Amino acid sequence: MSGPAAVEFAVDAVRSGRMVIVVAGEDDSATGNLVLGAGHVSAEAVNFMATRGRGLIRVAMSAARLDALGIPPADTTATGPARDTFRVSVDVAAATTRGISARGRAETIRALVDPAATERDFTRPGYVFPVGCREGGLLAAVGESAVRSRVAAPAPPVAVIAQPEGVASWVGAAAVPPPAVGLHADAAVELLVAAGMEPAAVLCEICGVDGELAELPELLELGAAHDIPVIGIAELIEYRRRELCRVQRAGEARIPLEAGQFRAIGYVDGTGREHIALVHGDLARAEAPLARVQSECLLGDVFGSRRCECRDSLRRSLALIAETGDGVLVYLRGPDDVVSRTPATCPRASPDAAARNALVHSDIRSAGDILTDLGVHAVRLLVDSADTVDLPADIAVVERVDIVTDAPSDADGAGRLSEARAVRHTGFGGAAASRTAVDGVAVGGTAANGTVVNGTVPTGRAATGTSVNGLAVNGTLVNGTGIDTVTRTTVGAVNRVGSAT
Repeated sequence: MSGPAAVEFAVDAVRSGRMVIVVAGEDDSATGNLVLGAGHVSAEAVNFMATRGRGLIRVAMSAARLDALGIPPADTTATGPARDTFRVSVDVAAATTRGISARGRAETIRALVDPAATERDFTRPGYVFPVGCREGGLLAAVGESAVRSRVAAPAPPVAVIAQPEGVASWVGAAAVPPPAVGLHADAAVELLVAAGMEPAAVLCEICGVDGELAELPELLELGAAHDIPVIGIAELIEYRRRELCRVQRAGEARIPLEAGQFRAIGYVDGTGREHIALVHGDLARAEAPLARVQSECLLGDVFGSRRCECRDSLRRSLALIAETGDGVLVYLRGPDDVVSRTPATCPRASPDAAARNALVHSDIRSAGDILTDLGVHAVRLLVDSADTVDLPADIAVVERVDIVTDAPSDADGAGRLSEARAVRHTGFGGAAASRTAVDGVAVGGTAANGTVVNGTVPTGRAATGTSVNGLAVNGTLVNGTGIDTVTRTTVGAVNRVGSAT
């Protein structure tokens, strides 16, 4: 048993009150800890850890909870993350036996996880060693925000280490560097969170009979001898990444958009973030409907920042889906820190592909789950210049359909259109901006650089319906101020080079 199945087995084990061996590293560098939910602790469990684990018995729990209990850092002069990690040892004040005994330590551990406990319930120092865990869990500890729930690339092939008959086998990710040993406490708590239990764990480092840290073969032997599941921290990380990206359908409504009538279907992922699928037509009618996966960009989508193409991509995608008849746009909620980040930039506008993908494809697994829930297993994928990553393997991409949008000039970032790129999409307000190249023409159809849009204006209708406001046409002022509406009679005159009505 390996991979997600092994982690699920371990999750069931801790939920039922059994121990699990959690391993960090591989081969000679592997270290292991016995892990048990603090709510299931007993004198027998503490004795087993002391006699079979032989290491220091600790209680891993929220640093904030330890602060509330008035348990200070072991070294008050310490700085950095370690200050909140290691705390002063404690005993329960109302102990019925000596604190060093298995029963005494079990009583202290139960008191630590008692919601009604206060600072007065403990004495310092003692024989139980609390360890504060980082906010955000194991994923935050390895540099990933659990709120953002980034999804890594597909897991690399696993390497199975052969063991003697009757000894549990160890499976690790062949190409993944082993996590640091310091992650044991965070991993123990993450395992309990995955089991839906109180985030507090008892753990004990495993040493061999010689008193040295047990190596991988000894860890596997101990697990096989006592029917204790053995999992790796790398496996647990991949499992939690996947679980936090799973979505549940939350609601549905019909909404009229500029592009047409859509069904809005809401989803919630494992971190509580909400995503939405905008469905047009009947997805079952097309073998591979048109689909777009787009990450939220507050500055671009809502405020129309011209430093990125997000709003243009969004509007053009919805228009293409509506024109085609059957399709879906999956809109993924962005990180919660979007407001606190620098408002002048958007990752999709970055020239660095890795930076773009950090936003655009961090939740691609959730998008795959949403498409699967909608009954979509093959798509014609709408893509643009910022897209470089495929959908999950279970969603077949039969064709890539290019979204052509106006690109802002990288020279000054002032919001003008790039002179090197053609305008080939429907303009703001639904007015056609000509489907041929427009050199240096600004949004809204206003002539730039003294040129007329291809020398033509849509016959019999206003050119954007707004006044020119005294802007020069080919260097000549139009009546000195502007034309409120270009009528059928003025179209020809405006187009004549060097003259105007």
